[in-house]
Amino acid sequence: MLDDSRMFVRCVLPLPVEGRPQPYRIGVWVELTQEEFQRFYALWEAPDRQSHPPAAGVLANEVYDCPGSRGLGVEVRFSEEGWRPDVLVRDDSHTLYRQQNAGISEHQAHEYSERKRATADAG
Repeated sequence: MLDDSRMFVRCVLPLPVEGRPQPYRIGVWVELTQEEFQRFYALWEAPDRQSHPPAAGVLANEVYDCPGSRGLGVEVRFSEEGWRPDVLVRDDSHTLYRQQNAGISEHQAHEYSERKRATADAG
């Protein structure tokens, strides 16, 4: 929550990786309306949370090497208990949408990890 007016949820943006059974996950912040945030908060520990409808939100941070990702419309879906919600990009003209649907290579997943590590080391 920011200034009691802006509501954010930490989520993961899954990207399928060729040859891997599990997707590569990028941690992102998503801004939700106050109403959606309250709904998510109320359901956070519900055992059946995956059965609830997704929420519309906006990506609140720029994903490295994906210009224009901040402000992208996304769908936030509850995942299994103990896991952060998944984010699905809705704009089919954006790189992240294509990566979520077509997948990325092992090399691209490694590049995302290296950029994350370099950013963390610099900060």
